[in-house]
Amino acid sequence: MASAWLTGYILSARVSRRVYELERCVSLLGAFKHQLEYTLSTIERIGYELNMREEYLKIDILPAFLEAVEQGTPVPNAWRQASNGTQMLLTKDERTLLADLADIIGAAELHGQLNGIEYCKLVLEDHLKLARTEKENRTKLYQTLGMLAGAVIAVVLI
Repeated sequence: MASAWLTGYILSARVSRRVYELERCVSLLGAFKHQLEYTLSTIERIGYELNMREEYLKIDILPAFLEAVEQGTPVPNAWRQASNGTQMLLTKDERTLLADLADIIGAAELHGQLNGIEYCKLVLEDHLKLARTEKENRTKLYQTLGMLAGAVIAVVLI
């Protein structure tokens, strides 16, 4: 009975975690764009600054990116590796979208980098809206189904 309830709870937590991680990605891209636009710092420097912010501690892309840069990997390659290797609950399309920023960040002129980051941010915002809707619809469903399955198992065993 408890395992059925726990399964429902885990599924609902997974949907909530996806929303949280997409929110952090959108926020990270906005911060990257803002820092790049107003400080004219390098991508590496911006990455180090953002990696120190508490709101981005659970995003594994930044530490992986910075580690690769420290090992001498060029910025575009480091970003692609970090985006493809993330443990976040992103779809394949979202991973590809983030990884494709590697063609722009650190490789294009400022205006091109800003436009690329903004495009990626807008697409992820659309995905975030869909994920929020899914969370609203499925969280209670998963929890309820888990409890009902647990109750059915208990009745069958009695």
